[in-house]
Amino acid sequence: MSEFYDLRVLKRHGYLLTYGGKKLGPLAEAPVIEPDSGTYDCLLYCSGQAVASSFIEKNEVKITVLVKDTDCALGLLQKIRGGEDLLASASSAALSFSPVVASGRNEKILTFPRAILLPEWRFRPAAGQDHAVELNFRCIPDPATGVLFRW
Repeated sequence: MSEFYDLRVLKRHGYLLTYGGKKLGPLAEAPVIEPDSGTYDCLLYCSGQAVASSFIEKNEVKITVLVKDTDCALGLLQKIRGGEDLLASASSAALSFSPVVASGRNEKILTFPRAILLPEWRFRPAAGQDHAVELNFRCIPDPATGVLFRW
């Protein structure tokens, strides 16, 4: 007997981006979410080659989004000042991807509780299309819980 796959688990919807409680609007295209991790291998003392254990040293995510709400995006970028400590708690806020679906449908929200807006951006004005701003975020684990994201 063949098994059937439930196609309802496949997702095909856009996302609304929220950063620090401020809605940045729908995205112009799919976000790029790239893990950035690093490990430290502890070698055996005798051989110096065999790995005894491996520890996670870095567990971060870099997110690139293309936002249509240029006023809001450029307003956030204007607040960035040189010499600011990016890892300071005041520099980070929650970044959430809320699915844009019909009312009455419940979908999970992807939230990075500690996201930092980086001063790496591009303004993409377009003739005949929506203008967009490319924003980059660095997401790090929440120091209180150690959680990188919630789903």
